[in-house]
Amino acid sequence: MIDSKPFKVLLKKKNMTIRTAAILTGIPLSKLQLFSRGKRMNVRILDRLCERLECQPEDLIRFTEEDL
Repeated sequence: MIDSKPFKVLLKKKNMTIRTAAILTGIPLSKLQLFSRGKRMNVRILDRLCERLECQPEDLIRFTEEDL
């Protein structure tokens, strides 16, 4: 299962809200809210977040073996 908890940790570390991240990245707030809950994982969102937040994918998501 893909978990987006690292995204929340990164935002906290950067002292940033999801709303601020939406403005900075140009990604609609509703899509980022879904992403932060692990509901909307797609490469375009991941790519844009990495580019604008100057981070790597592993700073935003992680694999967990919960559902295996």
